[in-house]
Amino acid sequence: MYQIMKKTSFIILFTGVFLICCTSTVQAMTSSSNEVVMVSSGVESELSQLSSEELKWFNKFMEGSLMLDGWQDITKKILANTPEEQQPKQRQLLESLGIKIGIEWSKDNVVRRVDTEQLRVWGRKLKKTVEEQPEQLSYVIASIDREADDLLN
Repeated sequence: MYQIMKKTSFIILFTGVFLICCTSTVQAMTSSSNEVVMVSSGVESELSQLSSEELKWFNKFMEGSLMLDGWQDITKKILANTPEEQQPKQRQLLESLGIKIGIEWSKDNVVRRVDTEQLRVWGRKLKKTVEEQPEQLSYVIASIDREADDLLN
């Protein structure tokens, strides 16, 4: 019984600390036009629905890894290639899309409806648009958002 209580306490503590870290990560970056501003009001409640393992994967999605860009880096690159007057709207669209995709992708492989290959496809589409047709970014983001909605519904 003591071991179960100890493990449960650890999981609750870990989840709380992780939520604080994720919230800080999601809300942290502010200021200059080349930085991402991710301030999301409903993110905490959505993240609280995830297990500690899912939160770990959500954070990996947002931050990336040695081999893959995270959503925050992708967002920075997109915003750096977005006219300044369009950045607030793009930032909002990208934040919403990233949270939607990240939460779904972070779920267990058996139940998730967005897989890693789909992330790669969308990532390539965004990068190609940034490089070749940055004026089309709003349309591509909206298209990916619709694709994500179709997968999730």
